[in-house]
Amino acid sequence: MKSKWGGLLWLGLAVAASGQEVRGWLSSIASGDDAQRYEARMRLHALTAAATRPGAESERADLERMLVAAAGDVQTPLPARVAAVRFLETVGGASAVPVLGRLLSHPDADLRDSARRALEANPSPEAGATLLEALGGTADPVARIGLAHSLGVRRERRAVARLAALLDDPGVGDAAAAALGRIGGAEALTALQKSRNAARPSVAAAIIEAAPSAGEAGKASLLAIFRSNGPGAVRAAALSALLAMGGKTEEEVELVVSALCAPEVELTTAARAAGRQLAGRTLSSAIDGAWGRMTPVGRVAALELLDEAGRPRAVAALRDEDPAVAAVAVSAVVRLGGVGAVVALLEAAAGGVAKPAAESALAAMRGGEVEQRLRAAAESSPPPVRAAALRVLGMRRDTSARPLWQAALKATDPEVVRAACQALRTAGADEDVAPLADLALGGHADGMMALKAVLSRAGNRAEAARLVARRGEAGAPKGVLAALEVMPLVAGPAALDWVNTQLTSADGNIKAAAIRSLSAWPDLDGVEVLWKVAESGSTPAWQRTLALRGIARIASAATNAPAEARVEAARRVLQAPTAGPEEKKAAVSALGTIPHVRSSEILEAMLAGGEFRDEAAFALANMAAAWRDRDREATRRLSELLEKSGAPEAARKKAAEAAR
Repeated sequence: MKSKWGGLLWLGLAVAASGQEVRGWLSSIASGDDAQRYEARMRLHALTAAATRPGAESERADLERMLVAAAGDVQTPLPARVAAVRFLETVGGASAVPVLGRLLSHPDADLRDSARRALEANPSPEAGATLLEALGGTADPVARIGLAHSLGVRRERRAVARLAALLDDPGVGDAAAAALGRIGGAEALTALQKSRNAARPSVAAAIIEAAPSAGEAGKASLLAIFRSNGPGAVRAAALSALLAMGGKTEEEVELVVSALCAPEVELTTAARAAGRQLAGRTLSSAIDGAWGRMTPVGRVAALELLDEAGRPRAVAALRDEDPAVAAVAVSAVVRLGGVGAVVALLEAAAGGVAKPAAESALAAMRGGEVEQRLRAAAESSPPPVRAAALRVLGMRRDTSARPLWQAALKATDPEVVRAACQALRTAGADEDVAPLADLALGGHADGMMALKAVLSRAGNRAEAARLVARRGEAGAPKGVLAALEVMPLVAGPAALDWVNTQLTSADGNIKAAAIRSLSAWPDLDGVEVLWKVAESGSTPAWQRTLALRGIARIASAATNAPAEARVEAARRVLQAPTAGPEEKKAAVSALGTIPHVRSSEILEAMLAGGEFRDEAAFALANMAAAWRDRDREATRRLSELLEKSGAPEAARKKAAEAAR
């Protein structure tokens, strides 16, 4: 409300202002006092706003008279005269022209330029005549450029001849050309075309701007520029202007296709933008006929302009050697749809540069017909297409395709089998454990990856463990070794019991694999079994080493287990009589991953001296970093401890960074 009433107050004061007051405000603008300058400008702005409102012509004329008097008075301070001229940009009319015209030759550049801009905005014919006269009366290139610009802004057709005479002037030619372009019309266009510099980009741009207002002559000039060997950006601008003028559809289509065949990317961009307004059978047919002449960039743009009549061309482009063209062809085929879209995309997904894009597109397409065609192809098609359909069904997580995936696991074609495995890695479930185990435990690498993925998300882990165990034993010893590799993914009592039984195997390889399996266990359930192995006098030394290293690994990796139990496991490895240096180093490292007071105490004691002092320092540095967001005080304490202990520089630096 304060702002509203304040504005009304300014307006009331402004309307009642006298010539003396206006001169006073103008003088205040030259003041060194910021507050005075601000108040003066606000009053003058309010005054001009009031004087230019509808029906206030007499007030505008009064204000114009006051400002003209101040602007022309040599006794008025120069900053005040400049301010008066600038306000005349808003309220000046024919009465202001004589004074503004005289100021065009004033020694002060700021006052000269302000007068030019005031004449540029002045609506009277006299203002244009004054600017034109000034252009002919000065040899100053800077002044000429400004005057030419103002005449162009005003679209002063009277200035065409004089501006044309300046086109070949190296200092003013570009400004004269720009002004003629703004003025437009047949006379300006002819002048631009006759210039010795007609091929110069600035003149060509002016021709393009002037052409639309010159009728058929303008069209002809634009066409000439488009067909020239000029810069691509200029030719593209000519094309856009030509198409904006309208014409016969066939002619416009020919222009767009011609641009699509050009090597300049600017022309391709312009053709794509213009072609969206021409999309239809005629354009699609023309694109098809010119396809062989297009660059890859042109083909990408052309594909976006095809309508339903261009569907065959889009399908054919799926086999294009350029990856970008093939990828956009996929989008075009999806956009255009049709009965054959799924089949065409499946063929593209079967091989070639469009394969990834085609698979992604098929995975995203929706509709019952799409699913039916995919399942039909996955059941009975040439191997590459069948494999593509199987992969896509997996990407879509279409569980109704499970019988097709399982059947494909037994196919004779390796690509089909691989595709089924890839699908099951994504969409497989408990029902797929048995058939995958039959394949994977026999040594099939893709089957093994799929089995691991399915086991990692198994719902009934006990049943999954029993299935894998039975399949493994049926293919012993190779199958047992493979089953031991995947058992940690299932874990649980059933899996642990079966792995435990393999520790009694007479086959040393199987027993070692069982130890490795337990070492990869995700929780502490495997630790006690490993301790029995490590402490058994009948266990070979190298197997005891495996067991101790496994315990250290579990202590580090079992992050969901209680911290105290993890610390205890690592501590026991440190104190084990059979533990060698590497096993103890692994235990020290494990302690560093357990942010617990007990692990800190053990490591700090080792930091005081001993064989693994440096390892303890790095473990404490890791612990400091782990505690950074949960216990800043503990982090700072560990950093200070490491700094005082003379630990390796890298460990001290890491802890110090955590403590910052």
